[in-house]
Amino acid sequence: MRTLFLAPGEAMIEKEIPNTLEGIQSAVEGLFEVVRIGREIVCVCNDEGKIRGMQPNFRLPIDGFFDLICGPAFFCREVHGPDGGEFADLTDEQVEYLKGWYE
Repeated sequence: MRTLFLAPGEAMIEKEIPNTLEGIQSAVEGLFEVVRIGREIVCVCNDEGKIRGMQPNFRLPIDGFFDLICGPAFFCREVHGPDGGEFADLTDEQVEYLKGWYE
């Protein structure tokens, strides 16, 4: 799936990540959590990044506060189908929105 990927200390890049449990866990180097940030966009990050001592990556604004994301993370789209939320490719508009937000 088309994502925007952020590794600690590196620039945001477009990256294809397999839309499978293994692909997602590999991208974030372990168990993952999903943080909804609006406009159908979610941040997928390592669920244990802070407690595992992973390098700080970026601050994510959530409900007027900022949460520190540690370890690798990526942004993708979440769509709602008959089986609930599923990950999907970012749209061109979402890519431009996110690049403007983090660059």
